[in-house]
Amino acid sequence: MGDMNGRVGNNNESIERHMGQQGENTKNDNGRRLIDLCVGNDLVITNTKFMHKDIHKYTRESAPGTISQSLTTLL
Repeated sequence: MGDMNGRVGNNNESIERHMGQQGENTKNDNGRRLIDLCVGNDLVITNTKFMHKDIHKYTRESAPGTISQSLTTLL
């Protein structure tokens, strides 16, 4: 368990087994590392597999209506 600050995005082309398309739009370097970890260890990023309302997708919002971030990733 750890805090990777990974934003994995929603493009799961060629990694459908490990990730769904229901993530946020943004992907960062830590997210790419998390995807590599999952692919290498046959893990699944489960919170990208299911549809969520936007209000339930994000765990942090800078100010109402501005930057939202999904900081919780379940493997």
